[in-house]
Amino acid sequence: MNWLAHSVFSPGIEPVRLGNAFGDLLRMDQAEELGFRYVQGVKLHRWIDKTTDDHPAFQEGKALLTGPMKRYAGAVLDIFSDHFLTVHWEEFVSVPYEGYLDEVYRLSADFSGKVNETQSKIIGRMISDNWLGSYADFDGIELTFERMSNRLRYRTGREIDLTPAVDDLRRSYAEFDKACLSLLREVRDGFPGAFAEIENRVKAELDLSS
Repeated sequence: MNWLAHSVFSPGIEPVRLGNAFGDLLRMDQAEELGFRYVQGVKLHRWIDKTTDDHPAFQEGKALLTGPMKRYAGAVLDIFSDHFLTVHWEEFVSVPYEGYLDEVYRLSADFSGKVNETQSKIIGRMISDNWLGSYADFDGIELTFERMSNRLRYRTGREIDLTPAVDDLRRSYAEFDKACLSLLREVRDGFPGAFAEIENRVKAELDLSS
């Protein structure tokens, strides 16, 4: 799941939601400096990633991808899951979609002042280019994959193009819907209990260190 779903599947605690949403961006030592609630958020982010990667529906979704897209199944299915979260929005979130995005962007803008310059620029682009709103339609998903491809090329020095994944989505839309909806429901039903365990564990670690 990508940034949108990570922000949704969080308890109503602002630092936890931010740590969860930006769990791929934050290093753990940064989270620790920001405070234990951010640490909880990053750990919840990692729980969500492991839960979805280990779920049978992940393999079902991966099997629907063609050619080299299978190699990047994790990244591709993250975006697809955020897309289907927008499709089934009212099942998971009581706040209207646009209003929710406005709130997340406001919190993210405040948070960008607490991280380093590179991370702050990424968060700024997320807001200005409305990344979280890009998952709702095919054009936005293709644009998202173009951005991801550019970042992967920069990091790896290899020619990578994720945009053909959009063709896979069009071809097997109902099947991807079923697989991603299973992942979304698994995380929705499981994250409150997972967070309670994380909270108890982090508090115990703090008690031991004090």
